[in-house]
Amino acid sequence: MAGFVTSLKLENLSADLATFVDGRALDNNAHAIMRYEGGAGGLLWFRQVALGNSTGVRLCVFGETGFDQQFQEPPNELIYVPISGRGQLIKRGVADVLEDARLQSWKLPGDLKGYLEAFTNL
Repeated sequence: MAGFVTSLKLENLSADLATFVDGRALDNNAHAIMRYEGGAGGLLWFRQVALGNSTGVRLCVFGETGFDQQFQEPPNELIYVPISGRGQLIKRGVADVLEDARLQSWKLPGDLKGYLEAFTNL
């Protein structure tokens, strides 16, 4: 997903896998370090063992001009922090977003988009 959003190609991946719950057939905790073309790096933490956290996706992209962060929960919001300014909360489907962004919001604000629908929109 990060490669798709940034248009960067993954070159290397290293992961540490663990099972903290006895009897599970699959790993329930993983840490991954990624290296993209041009030297950009990425980190991934997959877990089913973090108390107080529901399953969700959070994507953070740090760049030369700022920082973007989006959570699967709530799916209607994006946090953008330009390097030279204050952070902004951008909500999907409202009148002050760019026309291209508004056209991609095929559901009304407040209607939750599912995990698969997020990839459809992208």
